[in-house]
Amino acid sequence: MCNEIGSHFEFDDSIGETHKEYISWLPDFKDTHFTISGRSAIELVIKDIQFDRDIKNVYMPSYCCNSMIEPFIKHDIKVFFYDVIYDESKGIQYEVELDVDCDIFFAISYFGVEEFQQESLLEHYQRKGTIIIEDITHRLLSKDPHSLSSDYVIASLRKWFPVATGGLAAKLESRFQIAPDIESNNLIKEKVQAMKQKDEYLKGENIDKTKFLSKFTEFENEFKIRGYRYKIDDFSYSILQDVDIELIKTKRQRNAEILYEGIKDLEHISFLTQKPILYNMTPLFLPIMMEREKRDELRQHLIQHHIYCPVHWPNTELNSSMISNKELSLICDQRYSEDDMNRVIQVINQWYLQTYES
Repeated sequence: MCNEIGSHFEFDDSIGETHKEYISWLPDFKDTHFTISGRSAIELVIKDIQFDRDIKNVYMPSYCCNSMIEPFIKHDIKVFFYDVIYDESKGIQYEVELDVDCDIFFAISYFGVEEFQQESLLEHYQRKGTIIIEDITHRLLSKDPHSLSSDYVIASLRKWFPVATGGLAAKLESRFQIAPDIESNNLIKEKVQAMKQKDEYLKGENIDKTKFLSKFTEFENEFKIRGYRYKIDDFSYSILQDVDIELIKTKRQRNAEILYEGIKDLEHISFLTQKPILYNMTPLFLPIMMEREKRDELRQHLIQHHIYCPVHWPNTELNSSMISNKELSLICDQRYSEDDMNRVIQVINQWYLQTYES
C-alpha cells in the first residue's frame, strides 16, 4: 500500500452505473448544462450572453486561474481586474471600484472556508444592469452555494470528484439559448486508464508511476482545446449522480478541522481565513499562508513525504495576486482518513521544529 496524499483523483470502483435521471444534490437552477470542463462552461455562458447583447469587457478578480480568463480573451473580450488581497487580521479582502462600467462582473469565493463576502457588490452591479457570472466551484457543497444576485453560475466539478470531465453552467432566471452537443465519451479512455493505474499503484501493485502521470498530463493538454460544445462524458455523469454528498461534506469538514486544530498554534503559519467556517461550509482545501521562501521549503518537505499540496494559483503575465506568493493548499478531501490528516500534521510539525526551533 502506497500512502500518498494529494494530486489527481484515482479511480473509485465503489461507484457503479446508475439510472437516476438527474443529480439530486445540485441547487435547483432554471436551466443547467454539464460541459467537459469549467473553462468550457464559461465559454458556454459567454456564447449565451452574446445572443442578446455585445460584450466588450469583464471585471474579474486578480486572484484566479488562467483557465477562467482565457475564454474571454478567446472571444476578444477585454479583461480587467479588481484586487483580491490578504489582510492578516481580516483574511481575504476585495478591492472593487464601484463606479467601474463593465458588461460582466465576475465573482469568486475561495476554498469553501468562508462566508460569501461579495453579496452587496453583486447587488450593486445588478442594479447597474451588469451581467453577473459567479464561479461557485469553491463553495459548491456549502449550505449557500451561490448568490441570488447572479445571472449565471459556473463550476469545475473535477475539483471535487473522481471524474474524467465535468463542468457546470447554470442560468438562474431563464433558459440557455445554446447547449453543448458533442459527445466526449471517446476522449476519456486514457484518462480513465490513468485513474485506474493510480488506484492500482496506491494499492501496492507494480505500476510505473511516471506512465499514469504522463497520461494525466497528455489528457490535460488535449482537454484545453475542447470548447463549449463538448458535453460531460457518461462515466463522469454517472459518478455525479451516485456520490454520497453528505459523506463527502462530513469527511472534508472533519479533515479540515483536524488540520486546523493541529497547526493553528504554529506562530509562523497563518490561515487565509483566520477562523475557517466548517459547520455550514465544505472546504475544497485548507489554505495556509507563509512567507514565500518558507512556503516553498515546507511544500518540498511535504513532497518528500509523499504529500502533494498545490499552490493556488501561480502568477502569470495575464494576472497576479500577492496571495499566490504565500498560499499553500492543504489536502482535506474525502479520500483521506483522520489518520492521514494526523500524518500531515506530524510532517508539518517536524519541518517546523527543524526550521524555527532547532
